[in-house]
Amino acid sequence: MPQPTTTSGLLSQVQQTTDEWFHSRRTTKGYARNVKAGREWLEGWVELSKSLENDKELEGAGDMINPAFVNAFNEISEHTPTVLALYTTLKCEQEGCKFATAEAIRSSFKDYFEQ
Repeated sequence: MPQPTTTSGLLSQVQQTTDEWFHSRRTTKGYARNVKAGREWLEGWVELSKSLENDKELEGAGDMINPAFVNAFNEISEHTPTVLALYTTLKCEQEGCKFATAEAIRSSFKDYFEQ
């Protein structure tokens, strides 16, 4: 492939290469897995909060989730960054993931909401 000779040609080639990488089948599948796992985690957290809400012995335990967080991964809102930070913290602090996993989660949700 001939090298571009202009700045705009080089920028166009960079954009094309970036688009090809970000839209590769492997990246797309990885992003989908990360978003699915995050949504499942949030759904489980909501269900746990609801079940604790009905437990008389654990009065107040059902208040562990802000009701506005429930749809944070369905549509972007002011609460989405908070819930994403909570999810990433859980993955890194309790499950011991590394920076690359945290970055993959962030990138996955960024791409998801850009779509």
